[in-house]
Amino acid sequence: MFDHERLVRDLRQFSGRIGRYEVWKGSLAWREWTERCGEDLLYDAYRWAAQGDAQALLCSSESDVLNTLTLTNAEAYHNMLWAMRSKGVPVRGIGVQAHFDGELDASTVKHRLDVLHELKIPVYVTELSIANLDPAKHAYELEKFLRIAFSHEAVAGITLGELWDRGNPRSGSGLYAENKQPKPAAMKIDDLWRQEWRTDIQHEMGGSEAVRVEAFYGLYAYELRAGDRVCTGEIELDKPDGEEVNPWRKERRPVVVQCDWQGRMHFPVWATPLLIALTSVGCLLVCYRKRRELVQKRGPGGGSKPIRQIEDDG
Repeated sequence: MFDHERLVRDLRQFSGRIGRYEVWKGSLAWREWTERCGEDLLYDAYRWAAQGDAQALLCSSESDVLNTLTLTNAEAYHNMLWAMRSKGVPVRGIGVQAHFDGELDASTVKHRLDVLHELKIPVYVTELSIANLDPAKHAYELEKFLRIAFSHEAVAGITLGELWDRGNPRSGSGLYAENKQPKPAAMKIDDLWRQEWRTDIQHEMGGSEAVRVEAFYGLYAYELRAGDRVCTGEIELDKPDGEEVNPWRKERRPVVVQCDWQGRMHFPVWATPLLIALTSVGCLLVCYRKRRELVQKRGPGGGSKPIRQIEDDG
């Protein structure tokens, strides 16, 4: 049972230190309990959390949403969150626990993410684990999922579930074997995050020269040196608001970095951000995108509620 005072107290204690919380885990799985006690308790939990830390990102958290063969769970999750937000509940992030047994289907995962993306709030993949595969196949399936999630516009973060196999009830889902040796999955993640998905450039500049960078959208750290002087900071490369970005069209955007040095030295940085969809993920995402219409259904109180058309799409 939620304790109002304790929830507010704990979030205030960590205010500014923790930026994202999973407020309620498994509200769909425990739906019967929620209905017995009243949905107001579910809604109040988020409101109380917001009282404790108004700046924190408050997320839901559900399992069996990305891996089910039918759309039922994804549709139910979508509708539950839509209803909560329509009532002013401060849920601002969607948490999905990604547990897979054996191979995963790329088109299924992408389509479930498409459903959640209609809510227009960020999706955070948590507890990512793939069990019951040999090490080589495990690495392949983990890379498959990471490429789908990394390239999907809805996904704002991915958290891995298991570090190693020792004592792990999900067989073979760890990144390290029981003897603590890295498995192929650990090496694949290291290659993706340190090489393929990382932009690391060093360039010697002269005068008013501009540095031209081809990079993903995201946050970048920079360091400029001139003799014993050092200037550091961060640059955010965002997609243009309200525009559908073409991943094949390069966009040249000037970014000026100003250092607080005598003489007011300015270094224009010409950045060419690309859409976060890698061309190498294309083979995984050629699956057809089913589009669902939002139909309006009148509620008992006269209000309208969008209900997605639910079909078993396999």
